[in-house]
Amino acid sequence: MSESLLFIIFCKNEKFQLIDPNLKTMQLHTELQSRIVKYFTAQQLKDSSLNNFLIAINDYFIEKDLEVEQYSEKENKLAKTNQLLTTLFSKLNSGILAEDQDRKVLFTNQMYCDIFSTGISPTSMIGSDFSNSAEDTKGLFKKPVSYVAEIDKLLHFKEIKLEQVLEMKDGKYFERNYMPIYINETYKGTLWKYTDVTEKIITQKELKLSEENYRNIIEHATDIIYKTDNRGFFVFVNPIAERITGFSKEELFKMHFSKLIRPDFKLKAVKFYLSQVKNRIASTYFEFPIVTKRGQEVWLGQSVQFSYPQVNSQDYELTSMAIDITKQKLFQGLLKKQEEKYRNIITNMNLGLIEVGLNEEILHVNQGFCDMSGFSHEELIGKNARELFVLNENLDLLEEKKKLRSESISDVYQMHVKNKNGETRWWTISGAPNFNDSGEFIGSIGIHLDITDQKKLEEDLETAKIKAEAASKAKEVFLANMSHEIRTPLNAIIGMIRELGKEKLTVDQKIYVENSSIASKHLLSIINNILDISKIEAGELTLDSEHFMLDQSINNILSIMSSRVEEKGIYLKSELSPQIHKTLVGDPLRLEQVLLNLVGNAVKFTDNGGINIKCDLLKENELEQTIQIAVSDTGIGMDEHYLKSIFKKFSQEDKSVARKYGGTGLGLAITSELMQLMNGSIDVKSEKKLGTSFIITITLGKDNASNVKSFFQSNEVINLDGVRILLVEDNDVNRLVAQNTFKHYNCTVDEAVNGLEALQKVKKNNYDIILMDIQMPEMDGLEATQRIRNELRIDTPIIALTANAFKSEVEKTKLAGMNDYIIKPFEEVTLLKLISKYTNVNFAQVSQSIGNVVPMQISKSYDLCKLKELSRGDNEFINKMITLFIEQATISLQQINTAYRTNDFDMIHKAVHRLKPSIDNMCIISLKNEIRELESLTNKEIQTSQLSELIKHLNENLLKVIEELPLELI
Repeated sequence: MSESLLFIIFCKNEKFQLIDPNLKTMQLHTELQSRIVKYFTAQQLKDSSLNNFLIAINDYFIEKDLEVEQYSEKENKLAKTNQLLTTLFSKLNSGILAEDQDRKVLFTNQMYCDIFSTGISPTSMIGSDFSNSAEDTKGLFKKPVSYVAEIDKLLHFKEIKLEQVLEMKDGKYFERNYMPIYINETYKGTLWKYTDVTEKIITQKELKLSEENYRNIIEHATDIIYKTDNRGFFVFVNPIAERITGFSKEELFKMHFSKLIRPDFKLKAVKFYLSQVKNRIASTYFEFPIVTKRGQEVWLGQSVQFSYPQVNSQDYELTSMAIDITKQKLFQGLLKKQEEKYRNIITNMNLGLIEVGLNEEILHVNQGFCDMSGFSHEELIGKNARELFVLNENLDLLEEKKKLRSESISDVYQMHVKNKNGETRWWTISGAPNFNDSGEFIGSIGIHLDITDQKKLEEDLETAKIKAEAASKAKEVFLANMSHEIRTPLNAIIGMIRELGKEKLTVDQKIYVENSSIASKHLLSIINNILDISKIEAGELTLDSEHFMLDQSINNILSIMSSRVEEKGIYLKSELSPQIHKTLVGDPLRLEQVLLNLVGNAVKFTDNGGINIKCDLLKENELEQTIQIAVSDTGIGMDEHYLKSIFKKFSQEDKSVARKYGGTGLGLAITSELMQLMNGSIDVKSEKKLGTSFIITITLGKDNASNVKSFFQSNEVINLDGVRILLVEDNDVNRLVAQNTFKHYNCTVDEAVNGLEALQKVKKNNYDIILMDIQMPEMDGLEATQRIRNELRIDTPIIALTANAFKSEVEKTKLAGMNDYIIKPFEEVTLLKLISKYTNVNFAQVSQSIGNVVPMQISKSYDLCKLKELSRGDNEFINKMITLFIEQATISLQQINTAYRTNDFDMIHKAVHRLKPSIDNMCIISLKNEIRELESLTNKEIQTSQLSELIKHLNENLLKVIEELPLELI
């Protein structure tokens, strides 16, 4: 019976009694009877209806007694079941909580208490109110707000909710099942179940991440990855498969793999993979061509894995991974062709290929080697190569090469061998070690070339080379001798002319002397050109690197060429870009030589108009400037066809040009060679009768003005008083010229005609300096110098007087012990400066920076410095020249004025032209430019106001000079 069952007995007076249901069944009946009898009278008991009621009650209880006994039995079973369930729930690996409809705890287990950290036992929780349990435990969850809201939602709707995953703050995961309990459609409570699924969730996440990684790998792989079913149809493809084949995933899923394969290869591929399936081969590799959707052919190298997707399954699948090997196949095809090509070359080439073993036994030869050696293939295979071909003289060489091969060293060498006929031949052999597939050294491979003919040619060339070198040496000796033989007398000629110019001469005699000087210097120029081109060809011409001013070099050219320009009545001007750096680094001497050649040619071939030198900056950086210098004239010009050969040696346009203008045709060749040496270039533009332009381009370094030596003007005062000089010279005239020079400088000069005589004089006397000729009879200057230095131990400065301008000869003078050299013929002042340099006697330089030079104040209308220099202290000569100028100037001025009044322009022009040199010699600065303008205007025979002004200016200044000059008469 139920513990809550109460029996209620109603009485007549409507009162009731409670009977304890815990009484035994029989006791209950007895108690009921006694109480019923107590409340009813006997009369009432006799009442048949009441009696029937009691009988009915008694029957009811007898029936109920049976039911109670049955219920008690069921209750015992239920208690046992309840105990079993309680024990089962307490042992579950999940947290269990049962609540009634009022959220009172009916049951829970220890797991639940552990999960929610209740701190009390499950038994103690029975009957507890769990209405606020969500708020109390929400702090355990990562999302507390949603946790509470979800519980409220579940209790509100009272619908089953299974497998909800909750994440705890400590990183654990729990799966919650919510089950509302209904009895006869009436809500009676709730059952909550919490299961720890942390390991499961982490595994799922890792699996998901792994799947994502796998999917990324598959989708982003550069190789094709796909699967087919057991029929060969695609069931999976990655994006690269779509891209390479050109078919979409949907199109491929409807396609058999063989449909992609090139038709002629399809049967071979199908048979290959049927064999893999039939023999259950786990993995295979196969190469085949496919045809893409666009009709392109692509070669694939494919690995296929055979597998069963499920255990004990008979259904299989093929997983394939393929790479695009089209390029490799193309390369293999090319390589195969190349191999065939080179195999054919090796087979048919004029090179002999031989392969030998460790003991020199021949393993393989090509036909080329057979032809070269004279042996057939059968005669060579298996034979010893050393015995067949190597001469005794080369056995050691062969052993050395064999040792190199064993050390994995290849090389090329030449060897004298014998062929089948016993003839000696020369072979070039390229030998290399030979290895097997395991990397073991097994012998050598050699490629042979018969160079017998080349060897003969080399011998002939060597003979020719020796002869050429001998000829070159002979040429050098010849040029050296010619230089000496020509320069020595030329030095005497120039010297004698120079000395003659110092004498008291008539005007006509001075003209003769000047013309002789010009002719001798022209001859020297030709000799210098020949020697320059010879030095360039011999590689003896070197460049210096000095600091200089380009504008100063240009001014030097203008100064040197001014007299020639004036004589021809043409102009010579220059333009220098202000962007060009003030100070440059290069070889100013060679640059000036180039410009002199170009300007000299321009002057030579220009009769009207003039020459312009234009310097422009092309480009620059921090260290260098690239400069373009154009020398343009208005001369006779050249035909276009000649321009191609203009820089060749001895080249002139035609014989008439050579006859009219002279020259050797070497100037431009030397100019071109010099520009190449300076890493520059030269170009020419010309048109017949319209003029010529030579354009040179050169790169020069930039530097500061403080480094430029040529920025200083120097007045050198040469005083050789008391200097003792030994002049060693075998040429009588050259000694006479030298003596005549030194007599003006109060120095002592002893003479010696050869080296032996020089040694005797050096032993007896002390000299301040020795001037030593190189080529002399009995003992030359080199040997004499060596003996002075080595035997006599005398260190007196020795200057070489050499007529040989070759670098090799100059080097010999230094090696012999000479201090310096001067090349004949030389300028007198150059020799005097060199002597002063080594004697240091009264040799002073009064220098001043050109940037700070104060222009000379001219108090007179003229300057007699040039005249005094020419006179060499001869006052009578000065007086005669002054008197002559006064007479000529007075007459010329009268002629000019008369001709001007009668408009006789021709007479004016002739008178002005005669007067111009005299004005230059007297350095009448106020008339230097005006006289030239006047000459130019009168040549045009045009009456202008400018002509009138020039005539007036000429009269005023020339009359002033004529008045002042008599005061200079001594």
